Amino acid sequence: MSNSSELKIYAILTTIIVAPFIAVDAVKNYATQRNIGIVKVSNAERIVSGSTSKYLVWIQTQNGEEKVVENSDIFWFGKFNSSDYQGEFMESKENPNLCFNMTLTDVPAPLFSWYEKISRSEKVQCPTNFNGNFKPIPAL
Repeated sequence: MSNSSELKIYAILTTIIVAPFIAVDAVKNYATQRNIGIVKVSNAERIVSGSTSKYLVWIQTQNGEEKVVENSDIFWFGKFNSSDYQGEFMESKENPNLCFNMTLTDVPAPLFSWYEKISRSEKVQCPTNFNGNFKPIPAL
């Protein structure tokens, strides 16, 4: 068998093995996407671990639920502006009247430090009836 034929076989086998994982990830991202409504950001940090880093955002929903979400680029949604979002989240720590209409995707897995991811976020004025029990989470 020639090198060209072997290369084609390896390419086909690699595609057969990798394609299902890519398809599952795309479907999972779209299937788990949901709008959680208007949230306040209490903290936004860049977490560095060795040579990798990620943005984490601490939010509070209108019903008082507090959670940590990840702000990262998401290929499937064409979201490649996570740094811009993070700047807006940092700004909101200084402006108590700034809220966000946020859409999340993915399934959290705390054991693996996997967080729900922000797929969409839009600056909005905080509603007057927003839960008054908002307490900022201290910086790391």
